[in-house]
Amino acid sequence: MEAAKYWGYRKIRKEELQIGVILPDNPKFFWKRLADALLRKLREANVRFELALVPQLRDDIQVCQCVQNIIERGAALLILPVADEMVATYLRTLNGSVAIFMLREYMELTNAFAFVPDMYETGSEMGRILAKRKVRRIVMIQDGTKTEKEWEDGLKKAFPVAASCPVLERPPDNVRWGGAFLARQMQQRNLLDIEALICCDGTTLFGALALHKLGLYGKAFCIGWQDAAGLTQYVQSKTLAAIAALSPEKLGERVAAAAIKYIQERTFPGRKIHRETVRIIVNS
Repeated sequence: MEAAKYWGYRKIRKEELQIGVILPDNPKFFWKRLADALLRKLREANVRFELALVPQLRDDIQVCQCVQNIIERGAALLILPVADEMVATYLRTLNGSVAIFMLREYMELTNAFAFVPDMYETGSEMGRILAKRKVRRIVMIQDGTKTEKEWEDGLKKAFPVAASCPVLERPPDNVRWGGAFLARQMQQRNLLDIEALICCDGTTLFGALALHKLGLYGKAFCIGWQDAAGLTQYVQSKTLAAIAALSPEKLGERVAAAAIKYIQERTFPGRKIHRETVRIIVNS
């Protein structure tokens, strides 16, 4: 209930519902700022929406239950991050009966549109940063999502060394011990003599913590995807060499504008995939 109060959630009658929004229930940094901008714009336009909160975006059962409940309440549009193939499979069974706006990730779905970072170009820029630093001993945290694959493709094109580097398993979502999870993997595989740790979306803070836990402060650095909020101490200590930071406010406002237009005019966005420009913060 506290989370519901924080987001301004209120339950509304089925015949009133127009949009269903599904977001993490423990929002920090990126998702909180995106949600603030998105929900504010929807309220200003007097669009009737309902917010559903899930503990983990990769929890396919809970996400699918939220989708089902929202559709039963009559929503014409779903807004959510689609981070799991099982969720995408369930959404395909809807056969386009409801419009879907996907955040940060995209899947091939009927009447679905994605608002995602320009991952390939961002990966290329990160690869150029690594090449300029002339590092060779690197490790990568891998995600496996479609947009993450685009980021890796761009990075490896600009920095071929990354194509054959050791890969770490991504920490589970919504955990406090992600740094220890990565540090344990590096110890077990004797990956302690490294120069750089390449972090996938949302794992850069954990990567920085892992380097500190392993005593690699000043010997190795991280690059990766992460909202810059909360990382100041690691930027100052030079543990972070570069961060790719997508503006959550701009993304939230863009999605809200498209959602409002769809509800008012039943007009779909012009492109299936809208790629957002990413700002890269370099620690020189």
